[in-house]
Amino acid sequence: MMSPLHSNHPCRFACQLLCTCCECKHRVDTHWHCTVCQDYDLCISCYYTKNHDHPMEKLGLGLEDDPQSTAAQSQEESRRLSIQRNIQYLILACQCRDANCPLPSCQKMKRVVHHTKGCKRKSTGRCPVCRQLIALCCYHAKRCHENYCPVPFCFNIRQKLRQQQLQPRQAQVLHRRMASV
Repeated sequence: MMSPLHSNHPCRFACQLLCTCCECKHRVDTHWHCTVCQDYDLCISCYYTKNHDHPMEKLGLGLEDDPQSTAAQSQEESRRLSIQRNIQYLILACQCRDANCPLPSCQKMKRVVHHTKGCKRKSTGRCPVCRQLIALCCYHAKRCHENYCPVPFCFNIRQKLRQQQLQPRQAQVLHRRMASV
């Protein structure tokens, strides 16, 4: 259980701040936070290799790989997790208003989105960067229910998906009408 002292930890709501590991001093998004000590955080690697006397909780968006679980994953599971992570990066980058955001994943995804908005080869499908971003947006849009989603192309993709779902139904109705005549 979390102590009241840490109930307002910055990662509790939006982990756009990087935390510094108290052991190796690496700056990370996902980390383990001590529920007793004030400002004691460990990166995932140090959490599994160092011992700490108090209970700890995992905070952040889960964007870094967990070294113990990755070894046992199948390729398909690894691919699915990679897509989920990249969707999280995309959402984070689209919501982040900090032009100098310290998260490398946010900076990179912002560059990809910016590239896609101005890319001349996007319409021909010849730009691999744009193809990957649009595919990522499609994965996101299939599960998105936001009215005002900040992810590029999300609204348009959801509309096209709805149209594709309606087309077979409309064809069935038309077929029944024609059969009854």
